[in-house]
Amino acid sequence: MREVTPATLFRIGGGSLLLGGLVGPIAHLVLHPPSHALVYQGGPRWVIAHAVMTVADILILFGMFAFYARFHRGLGLLGLAGFPLLCGLLLYMVFTFGYEATTMPLIKSVFPGEIATDAAGDLSGPFYHGLFPVPLLCAAGLVLFGVALFRSGGSLRWAGVALAASVFVEFAAIIVVHQFPAGEYLLPVADSINLLVFAWLGHATLTAGEQPPAPSRLEPSFV
Repeated sequence: MREVTPATLFRIGGGSLLLGGLVGPIAHLVLHPPSHALVYQGGPRWVIAHAVMTVADILILFGMFAFYARFHRGLGLLGLAGFPLLCGLLLYMVFTFGYEATTMPLIKSVFPGEIATDAAGDLSGPFYHGLFPVPLLCAAGLVLFGVALFRSGGSLRWAGVALAASVFVEFAAIIVVHQFPAGEYLLPVADSINLLVFAWLGHATLTAGEQPPAPSRLEPSFV
């Protein structure tokens, strides 16, 4: 059996991360209906957009393992703490968008009028179903990972700033939309900013040079 080298894994994972980060904004800004109004939910355009969002988040989730494997030495304990929370967020979004692309059309066909979501979109759901800590914990993972990227220095410094800032942009958009529903267009813009940061990380995974070996903490043994 042919051995798969780390370089090959980094290329595949980095490409997956880059592709997911670029495809996601297309789903949010181009393919998605203009609002979450009931008339659009479960329709063909809704299904296509949320199916593409699901695939994009799967690609990002897969690619993040390659990114962490490549850069873990510089991310420290903050990166170690933020990475599983970040993966949890991606899994949450995969199941959310997958549900909206598959189950919601079936529910609407049987129980029309029973699946309306509010203008704040997907992240508002857990607030009404006893899962309030979930988005907040996942958001903390994004911030922790962003700070870890910033502390690692180099080309990833500004990617870390953008990743952490995207959390506050997202929550600001949710708050604004709750107060002014006409500003619902801000949500896909905020989502797209976050996704483009992941594309940035994918590019870094593809173009990074070889990482120096980890220093050994063992003293040489003279026998």
